[in-house]
Amino acid sequence: MAEARSLAITGLGNPVADRFARRLLEGAPSLRVIGLGQRMPAGLRGRIELVAVDPGASGCGADLEAALRRHEVDRVLHLPFEVAPGETFPEGEGWLARAAEQVAHASARAGVERLVVLSSTMLYGACTTNPAFLGEGQRLVGHPGSAWLRDQCRAEEMIARAALANAAPAVTVLRHPWLMGRGVRNAIALYFASQLVPIPLGYDPMLQFLHPRDLQDALESATFDAPRPGVFNRVPGDALPLSRLLALAGKQPLPMPRRGLLSVPGAPRLGRGDESPAVFYDFLCAGWVADGERTAETFSPPIYSTREAWAAFGAAHGRA
Repeated sequence: MAEARSLAITGLGNPVADRFARRLLEGAPSLRVIGLGQRMPAGLRGRIELVAVDPGASGCGADLEAALRRHEVDRVLHLPFEVAPGETFPEGEGWLARAAEQVAHASARAGVERLVVLSSTMLYGACTTNPAFLGEGQRLVGHPGSAWLRDQCRAEEMIARAALANAAPAVTVLRHPWLMGRGVRNAIALYFASQLVPIPLGYDPMLQFLHPRDLQDALESATFDAPRPGVFNRVPGDALPLSRLLALAGKQPLPMPRRGLLSVPGAPRLGRGDESPAVFYDFLCAGWVADGERTAETFSPPIYSTREAWAAFGAAHGRA
């Protein structure tokens, strides 16, 4: 961390970005950390300077570049994709893609050395034709019913184009599966916290869960260790059937037909509050297990397996 002078984070206000900001402040108190956005979590006020700029607003690239230059930023972490329960993104479809494009090009023009982007293995899509393990070269298809995932796919495309057009910064993209562990509070975790868990009738998908500690470790390594440009699946080395996960946690599955599932109270709506829960249930029907071998060789392997991440979560919500 000593080589980094100043670091900027987008996405403050979501759990992943806030947790990483706190980790930075604890591990490197001399590092200057600024936020690029319009929200500052109460726990970070007075510890991080907020530059009030909306990365996804049309035409804000010059403001982003000026902020990066003014604060002599040499590392940028673009972490806007996670959403806390009950919250939505500030704009409609297209905001994520615009933010990615403008952050990437502003970073290049301002002389930023490194750009780290957090993405999701959900972008591979919930497809019955998916291979057993999805490598980083797999085409991103998102979900036809999800503007949120469609926008994320477009955002990754913008990041890739900017990386090709600019010699710097070095760009690292980390794709992760659903997060699970003690203290995780998102739409997925809240759904699985119930003792009776509605699931699609006739399906038992293999699932991967990543512990937040393993995501934070990868973010830190990508930010401060030797540059590792490229796209990486940050996933555990194992996957378990949904039925096995529920049994380990002492939870009761409630198989239901699709029409019944869509009427279940509290069904997760991924990303945006107005999206149909059908998107979530499709990811409980088709396989989307990612291959993390390349990432484990490049970064340190994850500490927690899917089972251990689930157990850390289940310690508070069952008996996993």
